[in-house]
This record gives sequence, C-alpha cells and structure tokens, in this order.
Amino acid sequence: MDDGATMAWATGLFEGEGCIYVSGRKVRLTLVMSDRDVVERFQQAVGCGSVRLRKPQKDHWSEMHAFQVGDAEQVLGVLTKMLPLLGSRRRGKAEEAMRVAEETVRRKAVEFAHGTHSRYIQGCRCDDCRASNTRRCQEYRQRRRQTAA
Repeated sequence: MDDGATMAWATGLFEGEGCIYVSGRKVRLTLVMSDRDVVERFQQAVGCGSVRLRKPQKDHWSEMHAFQVGDAEQVLGVLTKMLPLLGSRRRGKAEEAMRVAEETVRRKAVEFAHGTHSRYIQGCRCDDCRASNTRRCQEYRQRRRQTAA
C-alpha cells in the first residue's frame, strides 16, 4: 500500500474503533481491538504510540490490544494526517483535540525554554538555566524570611 492508502486505511479503522480523549489540558488517542496484528499495523501507519496487552477483566472476555498515544506533539501529528479523511462527527472532536494539543505544545515551549527554572529542573545545567534557578531559590528564601518575620 502507498502512504495515502495506508493513512486512509488507518483513518477508517480509527473512525470506527478509535477514541479521542480530551480532558482539561490532556489529550490522548486510543484504539482497542482483539487483533494485535491490526493494532500494530495501525501503530506503524501513524508512526508513533505504543501497543499494550489488556488482560480480560472477566473469564469469558478476550485479551485486548490497546494502541495509545498521549504526547501532545505526536497526537497533533497523527490528527493532522487524519483530519482531511475523517467524517464530520469525528472531525469536530479531532479539531478540539488539536486545539488542546497545540496549546500544550506552546505552553511546553515557554515553560521549558532555556533560562527558566523549569528547564533547570528538567536537567539542563547551562549558565542561563543555573542563573534562573539561583534567582528563584533566592526569591523563595526571601519570601520565607518575610513570612516568618
């Protein structure tokens, strides 16, 4: 199958079996089926996510295989590819999820930019991030002294 046909197949499968979760600032795409090979093929088609086994909750249920992607950038990439092929019902939810994912990506870019305390906490030890962390610690100690006095 060519890339266009593969994405059309993946979009059709997702339209029927997938789910778009949007909760506050979080967004997640899932696809759950009993056929592991189909779920893995879907994962390959979209180029991201993970596939996990869900054990049956009742004896007479089958094992299920769940594809999931929750990283905002990856969700945005998958939905961007699928959007032109989605039906109107899913398209509305996909557009909502894309807005949330775009906001999350923008927020991360600001929060974790160099020269911020957040980036220092993430492990960056460049001069700008160290200076930002030092400033924040000094401001915190100053506030504590004022509160204690």
